[in-house]
Amino acid sequence: MKKETFNKLLKLYMNQYKRDLELTKSLELFAEGFHTNFDSSQNLLDVICIACEEALSSDKVDKGFVTDTINWWLFDAPNAIDNDLEVDNDVIFDHSNNKPIPVSNTSELYDYITLTASGFYK
Repeated sequence: MKKETFNKLLKLYMNQYKRDLELTKSLELFAEGFHTNFDSSQNLLDVICIACEEALSSDKVDKGFVTDTINWWLFDAPNAIDNDLEVDNDVIFDHSNNKPIPVSNTSELYDYITLTASGFYK
């Protein structure tokens, strides 16, 4: 998978995720007092992760590495999804070389995933 394709897929997901949040907020106006959550974007993320896992995985990483890394980057570490897929100073620490690896945008995330899958990072 090309880096540009990876970047486009995550941008498509981010756009759908934000539309789902807007729809959820609108639904809350009509369902006061009830939990509302419109989440069509999860299916899209699942498809994106399956495609990326298939295209970017190797025998050098655990099964699920690509999916876990994408989910971590979007929601847990820098919360990139709320920052238009850009974050400040977020890094992954490469224990084999004792150095930080920047992952502040989708291009750097792609580089980290592909270099790890190739065995460059351990």
